[in-house]
Amino acid sequence: MADYNAKRHITSSVTMTSFGATHIQLDAPHYALLLDPATCGFYESQGWTTERYLERGIEMDNAVIGDFPGVTFGLHLCRGNAIAPTDQERKLGLVVETARRVWGEGTALLTV
Repeated sequence: MADYNAKRHITSSVTMTSFGATHIQLDAPHYALLLDPATCGFYESQGWTTERYLERGIEMDNAVIGDFPGVTFGLHLCRGNAIAPTDQERKLGLVVETARRVWGEGTALLTV
């Protein structure tokens, strides 16, 4: 599953850069979740130490960021809030609008 998600992010990044994106934000709830003892306990009960979980997250993010000269990647350290699709679309539109004001028209956000 993790490799599948990394490949989806890579494909999306390639697509966005082909349209001229120069800034891409990746949602990264997997890092913030490490602050929650219950989440750490769950993954440890599945055989994943906190160190292994963190190493795998970094490995996947590095695979996504890869070789995109001239592109700046940002990580959104969220807690993985689940919201209704209509709210998500509205909020994403506001985020894109704000990001473009800050970084310019070449901004794309990757939320997979």
